[in-house]
Amino acid sequence: MNIWLVKNGEPVPTDDGNPRLMRTGILSQMLAQRGHNVVWWTANTYHQKSIQRSDKTETIDLAKEGYRLILLNGIPYPKKFSIKRVINHAQTGFEFLKHAKKQPHQPDVIVCCYPPIELAYCVARYAAHHKIPLIMDFRDQWPDIIEQALSPKLKILGFPLLWFWRHAQRYCVTKAQAITGISDAFVDWALKAGRRPRTPQDKPFHLAVNPVKPEEHDIEQADAYWDSIGITPSDDVVIGCYAGMLSSRYDLLALINGALALTDDEKKKIRLVLCGTGDLESELAALAHDQPHIILAGWRGAAELHSLLHRSDFGILPYFSLSDFMMSYPNKLGEYFSAGLPVMTCLKGITGALIETRMIGTVYDEGDAASVTAALRQLITQKAPMQQRRPVIRATFAEMFNGETIYPDFCNYIETIAKKS
Repeated sequence: MNIWLVKNGEPVPTDDGNPRLMRTGILSQMLAQRGHNVVWWTANTYHQKSIQRSDKTETIDLAKEGYRLILLNGIPYPKKFSIKRVINHAQTGFEFLKHAKKQPHQPDVIVCCYPPIELAYCVARYAAHHKIPLIMDFRDQWPDIIEQALSPKLKILGFPLLWFWRHAQRYCVTKAQAITGISDAFVDWALKAGRRPRTPQDKPFHLAVNPVKPEEHDIEQADAYWDSIGITPSDDVVIGCYAGMLSSRYDLLALINGALALTDDEKKKIRLVLCGTGDLESELAALAHDQPHIILAGWRGAAELHSLLHRSDFGILPYFSLSDFMMSYPNKLGEYFSAGLPVMTCLKGITGALIETRMIGTVYDEGDAASVTAALRQLITQKAPMQQRRPVIRATFAEMFNGETIYPDFCNYIETIAKKS
């Protein structure tokens, strides 16, 4: 089969630094291994690092991975929340329409991620015009979360754009043969927004980590790196880890301020390792200055994160309880569970309920540094009891977040949709 996957915002194999592939990258490789002709359409903007991968739309044949990568051109946007980002998304949509008709073969099925809205809308129009089966995979609640963040004045000024986004959202849902999402609640949300009844083909696939381990040589180098900066397992120290954007959309300031409030003796018994970059990076670095128990490790590759997870005692999920987060299981949750780690989080909704019900972590109050301090003290003093919960954590991972079952099931699903249509 000829299968097109459309998703920007994820690392791609050609990125520097041994990138950690996510949902679309993993699906692309797995579908190619099944013998399909796979094309992954993405943006030439590396969202996480705010850099351009190329200066034009470019096609790259990935011999090792077995599929083609098409980088759609769009203007750079240094700020994650800006009109330039909207323009970028529109440009990538138009570039898709321009280059899709030039491809040597039409796809038998398209799997398109939503958002960005503009790109998804262009893909849906192309699929509808050419009568190609379309699976729309919902990852974020756009434009809901954007509208919620706007002031009353900006909502009035932005009404034309908000109207278009609502129209495009409904179009994406109604023109798709199947709706998928990162949770069952996400599927329901998408169908409600599109005013479409649910069918047996609409189903969730949880986010899951790559079931393929990094190369042993890379892991050995990663182990050496963490050893060199003192992040080594010890009975006397607990290690907490976070890998993601250092963004104001997450409760990172409360996390750091809570860690700063620990006593000197408590600070000697804990290490918090935060990996990533983002708009809060400078502020967090200033707060953590001369604080050996807080390590800002910058952007790290797949092997380094694999190594860090397996020498940590708990994972940190500092997500605010926003509507989209509350009805999803973030990628990091399954990642932490894959290493048997309990999770410290302020996120309510289905994630917080899972952690509390199965007693596989601790939940603190978002934005409350004192609550963070209390949670960290609990993790320092209860290292052994939390380790005893690891069988439950690993069972939860196997039941809900195991990539060795989720991704093959997703591939089977894509093939089935294509054959039915």
